[in-house]
Amino acid sequence: MNRNKWLILSGYTKSYITKNSGKSDGREKTYKLTNFQIKEHLVGKNTLGVFPSGFNSKFLVFDVDSYVGLDYAKGVVRNIKCFLERYFSCEQIHINFSGNKGYHVTLYFNEFISLNDLYKLYSIVLNEIHIEGFRMSG
Repeated sequence: MNRNKWLILSGYTKSYITKNSGKSDGREKTYKLTNFQIKEHLVGKNTLGVFPSGFNSKFLVFDVDSYVGLDYAKGVVRNIKCFLERYFSCEQIHINFSGNKGYHVTLYFNEFISLNDLYKLYSIVLNEIHIEGFRMSG
């Protein structure tokens, strides 16, 4: 996990704000992700997103949120899980409630996988489950 670049969900705008503790030109503040913020996230008091610290990762997360109800999110999760179970063991797939609006489907690996390959897998899964069929119109 990269503590120098991360994001947090704004309670006011309902959008994510990227925090970066990289180089600063002196006009903007820099932020590092703290253990306190991670603990607050784990108990549901805030919503965080993290970036990998390199070019590889041992996990891939599908963050399924719905502002129209949890049944919608459950349908998406069910389809992701069914697709993944065709290619990965059940022990590698973990689903947990992520708060008020959805779920995380996390796929764990025993070795590091390149981010490029993980992005390809992510795209394949979304294409194969026909994610556009879950989009709400209007």
